[in-house]
Amino acid sequence: MMHWGDVNTNKTNKLQEEQRNLLIDNGADIIIGAHPSAIQKMEMVENKYGDKCFVAYSVGDYTSEFANENANLELILNFQIYVDKNGNASIYKVDYTPVYMLDRGSQYKENRYKILDMKKEIALYDTEESNIDKSTYDKLVRGVDRLNSIIQKHEEN
Repeated sequence: MMHWGDVNTNKTNKLQEEQRNLLIDNGADIIIGAHPSAIQKMEMVENKYGDKCFVAYSVGDYTSEFANENANLELILNFQIYVDKNGNASIYKVDYTPVYMLDRGSQYKENRYKILDMKKEIALYDTEESNIDKSTYDKLVRGVDRLNSIIQKHEEN
């Protein structure tokens, strides 16, 4: 688990890549980063021995007072690990749940921030079960589009 990267940017930096290589070449199988207060790319990287490592450069920080909407987008990673009969473990599947840190304002002394499952809240919008207003709905739709562009941009390369 790394605390690295430049604040409030979706782009990785050279130091992150250098540290990633050092960690992978020394046996890391999974690297999960935070600190930038923004989502950054995820990728599978092969080390010098041919072993693969999953890297999520930044999943967000889950609390933020930045006014930038980008800082309110977060990811919950879901891993499926396969262990063979010899006890060797490998990543079978990785996916993510996009979440949004809703700042409900300073009038809430406790529970100021509420974590919203973005896709669930979008699907429930305009139903009796919805707990969000139009403004929040619009932020969630923009957020999912933004996350998809960050993730898909890398998957296309």
